[in-house]
Amino acid sequence: MGIETDGKIMYLYCDVCGEKAAPDFYTFDDLIAYKRTCGWKSQRRDGEWEDVCPKCQVEKAINTYQTKKTKSHQLIRLVKRAKGIQKYLKQEVE
Repeated sequence: MGIETDGKIMYLYCDVCGEKAAPDFYTFDDLIAYKRTCGWKSQRRDGEWEDVCPKCQVEKAINTYQTKKTKSHQLIRLVKRAKGIQKYLKQEVE
């Protein structure tokens, strides 16, 4: 899924949970700015790019933390991701 286009409008979807980002985008630059501001992550998996929403990033970090005894620097990254999801959820509500 990731980024889909319908004519001139672009839509952003999470490749993990399938959730659609609230706004629709008319330029690729606007879409990228939204991803950076709201904590979305682009990552390569099996040679393909995938877009991951902040909520899925936090869930993955929590699962990793629970299954492995992570170090303090990894816990700090988890807290930063949690702050990113708070921003994301605030914007989804507005």
